[in-house]
Amino acid sequence: GQEGDTLTFTATATDVSPPDQARGFTYTWDFGDGTPPATGPAVDTHAFEKPGDYTVTVTATDTTSAHGSASFSWTISPNGGGNVNGDIRSRPSAAGGTAAPPTIRSS
Repeated sequence: GQEGDTLTFTATATDVSPPDQARGFTYTWDFGDGTPPATGPAVDTHAFEKPGDYTVTVTATDTTSAHGSASFSWTISPNGGGNVNGDIRSRPSAAGGTAAPPTIRSS
């Protein structure tokens, strides 16, 4: 995207426990640009105010506090043309939880 454009990010998560899956997740989005992390739904929007390379990380947490995270790099250019760089990287839960890492899509 172009600096200042509002982008939409979507995450999906799965849990090995069907009851935990049914209760759903809370998502925490860190856009890597110094803004405070946003906690809320699986879909979030964000506008990057400056061109540059950013690492976007989303953490999905289930109702038992098990969590998983995924990250990817996003390039914002001054004239448009945002690109995904690198790949989605998963990090296991520090607490040894059972939530699988979320997957992320952006547009």
